[in-house]
Order: sequence, then structure tokens, then C-alpha cells
Amino acid sequence: MSMPVNATQFDGGPKREPSDIVIGLDFGTSFTKTVLQDPNLRKAFAVPFDGLSHPDNRYLLPSRLMLGQNGNWELAGWESKGIRGLKVPLMKNPEKNISLQVSGKLRTNAKELGAAFLALVLRRTRIWFLTKWKEAYGHSEIRWQLNLGIPALSYDEEKIKEAFLVAARAAWWLSIQDGPVTFSLAREAAGRALHYDFFPGIDRDFINVVPEVVAEVAGYARSSFRRPGLHLIVDVGASTMDIATFRLDETSGELRYSFLWAEVNDNACHRLHRERTRKVQSELAVWLKALDRAHDHNVLGSHADYQPPGILLGDVDEEFVSRAALPIRSSKKLGNEVLMQSMSSTSIPHRSPAIRKLMAITKKKRDPNSEEWRTGVPLFVCGGGGELRLFREDVMRKVADGLKGYQWQGFRQMRLPMPDELTVDGLSEEDYHRLAVAYGLSFFFQDIGHIVPPSKIEDITVGPIKDVEELFVEKEQV
Repeated sequence: MSMPVNATQFDGGPKREPSDIVIGLDFGTSFTKTVLQDPNLRKAFAVPFDGLSHPDNRYLLPSRLMLGQNGNWELAGWESKGIRGLKVPLMKNPEKNISLQVSGKLRTNAKELGAAFLALVLRRTRIWFLTKWKEAYGHSEIRWQLNLGIPALSYDEEKIKEAFLVAARAAWWLSIQDGPVTFSLAREAAGRALHYDFFPGIDRDFINVVPEVVAEVAGYARSSFRRPGLHLIVDVGASTMDIATFRLDETSGELRYSFLWAEVNDNACHRLHRERTRKVQSELAVWLKALDRAHDHNVLGSHADYQPPGILLGDVDEEFVSRAALPIRSSKKLGNEVLMQSMSSTSIPHRSPAIRKLMAITKKKRDPNSEEWRTGVPLFVCGGGGELRLFREDVMRKVADGLKGYQWQGFRQMRLPMPDELTVDGLSEEDYHRLAVAYGLSFFFQDIGHIVPPSKIEDITVGPIKDVEELFVEKEQV
């Protein structure tokens, strides 16, 4: 007999003491990741999404939905188009009507879509655990908890916190109902979850939301590799780039995260891709016009006699050319007239000033006496975009160059270590950072650490404070 899709417990047999299992759910713009943990035994399990996942990483589930002709929501895998962009509307305008063209015009909103998607992820996650780990946990009553990541740098952002918490509660209720997740049931769930007395099916205190940047470093903070003091994290996702300086301290056994300065902006992968694509299109258009003019003036004697104007690409752009499979083989062989400069000339300037400003404020006003200014500030570059050399190396080098006027030792780039407690098959140490948020979310909510938002930290003033813009060293000043 197959297990019901809404199952929450193992089949049959007497149950002894309960086992706490926390679901850490990282709801990403492009991909969703899930890690389960038994915090009492410090055992964690990455959840694969075989059959739906990215072809190179079985733990990356595309954040997409499909609505069938029967009105049932389904997860859309890698090979399916589906409805994308589920997260951004939940961040920005969760109540706004969204029109769907499926068997006639249907209207929904981001909360309903988010609840449906998360409910399906929860069902698949629980079924995987109840099937895979029956031998180890089949004797226990599972006491479920859920921590959902939110795209905010602290709890200061009440609107985002509330929208994701409502979606999480609605999703749990929806996931334990009998039968498929239907369009109408998702609407009902989102409506019910708005009421203060709504009971999602487990204790309301067992469903929580946590800032993603806090979760991302939680695994590091709870590992033997952690070090107290100042850190910088740059999380490059599909839709947002989150940057934050924070201190990690431990007082009486309690981890304390003090966010010194933080910012979220949209200079992330989607925008970068649009910038690069427009640049390629415009410069190739110029290149083709040059070929036409050469032909019109009978410059072409033979192919061997004429070298067309060239396209010069820097290292960053060769990476892009390779990933995008553009038909450009060697910039040196294409001629010596430069029609397209390195893509870094347009990509880096939009991204490095925000990080430079954050570092300047931290150095001048928030934590001027930190030992890390003398030994090198630990830097984590995370998220899917963190794999791009543009973010990992070029942007950070530009940031360091722009702050040469400071007496500091630059960055010490570090990799988030893969926890020994995490059971995961076929994932390299280098790729662990894609699961770091989900792993950090899989601890008990109260154990993740105390969060001090930037608004609760006073500036430290040492003498007169200049405008931080005056602290930047631009290339024209060198």
C-alpha cells in the first residue's frame, strides 16, 4: 500500500518517545532547497528531488508550479516551463491579483501561489523522510517543526515577515489535507491563515520565519570553525544581492548575531544576465553593420584577406560566453578594432559601490576597533551567483581597491564548511553553499541565535565623521 500524500507519521506499530524533526526550507527565486534535522541527535539530511531537480544537482528544486486542467497544482520540474517567479511577488505585493490563462482566465495572488508551492514541497519532503528513514525513526512519533527563510536582513521588515509567515502556515495546513492540492483549496488556505486563531495543524510556535542571511551563517556559527568578531557576507541570488557586515559573539553559551549594517538590492543574477544580454545584442549589431559597410565598399577581396572588427572580451566575459554558448571562439583572432569592451566594465560598477559603502560605514561608524581590520575581514560569498567569477573575485577586488585609503588588510575569503552532521550524497564541498541556508534553518528556531538588527545598534563615533562618499577612492583619484 502506498503512503498517503498527506502523511505526517510512520505507518503502524506502537510509538515510543517523540522525535523532533525540523524542516529547513529555503524558498529561492530560482531553486528551493530543503534540509531536515533531528537537532537533539545533531543528524541532518538533505532532501533530493529526483525527477524534478536541476540535472547537475539533485538537491535544487526549480521554484515552479503547474496548474493542470483538473485544477490541481503540481510541482513543475526542470524540463517543464510552469509558473515561475513565485517568490518576488510574495516579497513585494502578496495581495496583488495575478492572472493565469489556464482553461479560461483565473485570478490568484502571491500568497495563494506560495502556499500551493510550499505545500507540495512539504508533502514531498515528509514522504521522502517517512520512506527513507523508517528503520531509524519508525518507532517514534514525529514532532514536526518548520523554519522558512525570508529575504530580509532582520525582523525589522514586518511586511515581508508577515507575508511569508502566512504563506508557511497556509502551506502546512494545505499539505495535510486529503487529496490533491487544488486551486480552490489553496485559495481557502491563504484566506484561513490570515485569521489570528487559525490552527495550521501543528503548534503555531512550531512554524517560524528566519532571515536567510542569519540562517546562512548559522551552520558556520555552530561549527568548530567559527571565530568571533567581524564578518562580511555577500549572498548573490537570482533576484536580490544581500550584503551585511555582522559580528558573531558568544555570551553565556548563547550565539549572538549583531548586524552592523545591511542592504538588499536587485543587482543580482537576473539583472546581470539582462545587462550582459543587452550588451551582446547591441555590440553584435554594431559588428554586423561594420561587416555590411565593408561589403558595400567592396573591401572584401576574400575571406582570408579581411579580418572584421573584433570583439574584445575580458576573463569575466569569457566565462559568460562559455556559459551562454555564444559563437565567439577567440577574441585575439577576431581583429583589433574593439567594438565590445569587457562586460565587467558595465557589470562591476553597479555592484561594488554598495559593498564599498557598507564597508566604509562599518569601519567608520559601527565597528572601527575590530581586530579583523588588522588581520583581514572574513568574507563569505554565497548563493548561486557566488559561483560566478564576477562576484566571487572581480567585484570584491574592486571593493578592496576602492578602500585603499583605509588602514586595513583587505578580505580573507572563506568557504562555508560542509557540516559533518549533514547526510548528503553526491554534493561537493564547493557546492555546499547552495544548501547552507536550508541547513541553517534546520536547527530549532530558538537555537539559531540571537539576532540584533542594525536599527538596534548605535554608531561609534571617533572624532568628526565625514560623509562616507568622501572615503571612496575612485580610479580617477589613483
